[in-house]
Amino acid sequence: MKKVYLFEDHDQSLKIWRKNKIRGLDLVHVDAHIDFGFHPAEPIEVILDQARSVADLKRRLEYSQAFSYFEKDFSKQVDIGNYIYPAMREGIVKDFYWVVPGGHKEFTASRKAIMATLKQLIKIEGSKAKISCPKKDLVSAQIFGRKLSVSTLESLPLQDKPVILDIDIDFLVINSARVANNTAKIGKRKPWISAAGLKDILGKKVPSSKIITIAYSCNGGYTPMKFRYLGDELAYLFAPVRFKTVYKRNLQAAWLFERFLSTGQRQYYRQASQLNPVYRASDNNYGTLYLSVNKRRQAQQEFAKIHNVDPSNPGTLAGLGRLALNKKDFKQAKAYFSRVFRYGNFPLFKSERISSLIGLAQAEYGLDNLTRSRKILIRFKRQQPLDPFCRYLLGQIAEKQKDSNQAARYYTQAIRLGFGGVKVLFRLAKISFSCREKKSIIEFVKQRLSNLKREEKKRRRNRWRIRQFYAKTKTWSIG
Repeated sequence: MKKVYLFEDHDQSLKIWRKNKIRGLDLVHVDAHIDFGFHPAEPIEVILDQARSVADLKRRLEYSQAFSYFEKDFSKQVDIGNYIYPAMREGIVKDFYWVVPGGHKEFTASRKAIMATLKQLIKIEGSKAKISCPKKDLVSAQIFGRKLSVSTLESLPLQDKPVILDIDIDFLVINSARVANNTAKIGKRKPWISAAGLKDILGKKVPSSKIITIAYSCNGGYTPMKFRYLGDELAYLFAPVRFKTVYKRNLQAAWLFERFLSTGQRQYYRQASQLNPVYRASDNNYGTLYLSVNKRRQAQQEFAKIHNVDPSNPGTLAGLGRLALNKKDFKQAKAYFSRVFRYGNFPLFKSERISSLIGLAQAEYGLDNLTRSRKILIRFKRQQPLDPFCRYLLGQIAEKQKDSNQAARYYTQAIRLGFGGVKVLFRLAKISFSCREKKSIIEFVKQRLSNLKREEKKRRRNRWRIRQFYAKTKTWSIG
């Protein structure tokens, strides 16, 4: 019997491969995203081996030292976008095949973006590997001495030995790797290939799978909630006996949720949520996605759609709280975030409870309740020790309370953990003159400003190249 696993977040794949003691197998990764991000913090010996220059060495050492100061476990960096990297480093994955959505036409249109992705990986790794195109709709490179290939379903080479088959359901609803961002085509995504169609092609291309991992990827809005059932369907097609009951129930829940979306009637929402509580989760609407691209009116409409039928939904309350913060209505924001803690004491809403802490702290800060805001941020920091924004806010509170030394420490920590930009550097420079470590702070600010200038020059150069390219093709102009 095939080992088939179905779960929400794609980085669960790594845990499952480890648990099953998978070693040295090729990986066929069917996904709109490559999920091969490098980990920014590494042990010193790895950094020394990988650093491409003295500047790169300094930058990576600084971040890794900041990371290890707050978190000793480097594996805590693993997320949905970088779990394949450690799998390859640990010897779980040998060669890596990334199957992108779309056919020949889409692959041709995406080729430059795919090549750029591979070049960036090679650059970060520090090798001088070449990228080749062994056949139509197939691009290959070497990374860590292993083959990394990108193909369509049709151009995927026949896998004549057991492999790891890893599938993200967003592959079925994102028709191009060029629009794989969760904020692309908000509310307009739909399946471009059926679960049965995908299974049939994979059955021919990958006849022997040692293990199959399937991720819904509804968290973050990559797979719209109304298409979540595609994960159940695909798991059922691979392992009918094991997933028959779950598929039948979740298909009914999906039908009820779709009826709610089309009619707005509370009864369908409640019935869907009773069959499968996940339909109450934060990503059961597009509000968070609209808010992330500053489309507040659409976000408000999306949150209201759920709030009208489920006024105690913690995800919607958190979203309305963030909207209130954007409007600087701190009293209203505090009321919404407070209700998240009242109604969100379930595992399904764990992330909402954590993120609402920082929202509540911002609301208290806006109401000038500095001591209360600080207490909430300290509580948040214990749960999210690597969050740089939290330290930035703590720095603001300390600055407002005239504790320049404490403010400088928090601002410096925030910067070292990745909270960049001129704004925080200006704050740090402004308070440095009343700090004990004045000279070292000024040197730190100078170095960071120098880095920002280099990055800005690179951005301007890349922007100029893009302008030149589109000027030649006469297809697009950049303002």
